[in-house]
Amino acid sequence: MRRRAAIAVAAIVVLAAGAVVGVVLYRKQVGHDVRGSSTVEFVTTAPLVPANQRSKIAWPMFGYSATRVHATLGVRLRPPFRNAWNAGGNSLLEFPPVIGYGHLYFANASGVLIALSTSTGLRSWAYDSKRCAGASPAVGDFKHGTVYEPFLNRHPCGAKHPGDGEIVAVSVDDGDKNALNWIRSVVKGGRENY
Repeated sequence: MRRRAAIAVAAIVVLAAGAVVGVVLYRKQVGHDVRGSSTVEFVTTAPLVPANQRSKIAWPMFGYSATRVHATLGVRLRPPFRNAWNAGGNSLLEFPPVIGYGHLYFANASGVLIALSTSTGLRSWAYDSKRCAGASPAVGDFKHGTVYEPFLNRHPCGAKHPGDGEIVAVSVDDGDKNALNWIRSVVKGGRENY
């Protein structure tokens, strides 16, 4: 009789321990709610871009801002959404585009910086760096609008050319070589060329 009682108690202890372990693992897996104040931590009225820039530059860099908030204020998008235009291509688009001055700017895997009209989707201009794309572009108001784009080594993109990068700054108006504001290259050994 004592043996049966001991086995029953042991079984209850094992079941209780299993239940505790199960609850702990479940809570760890599920996570937790974030508690706080909607008026202290999340201030939704503060402008992310100065008021005088909102109409010119809609999405200036990857993640929208240096803090990568991935959100903008003042844009009213509500479903149902519709397809305004498509701009197909034959090259990989690895990095997100930016939007400013009525254009969407992106660099494809072939190293071509492209500006598309945000109203029509048609190509306005393209700058061929003859290099590999290195990141998303950024757009700023320098010289009435400048697009900045980092590029990696020269083609072929898979080849190793350490220290062979380049950053270009082109005008938002036409982006051709004549409108090139500057190029900054870094060559092997840490020397910089302008």
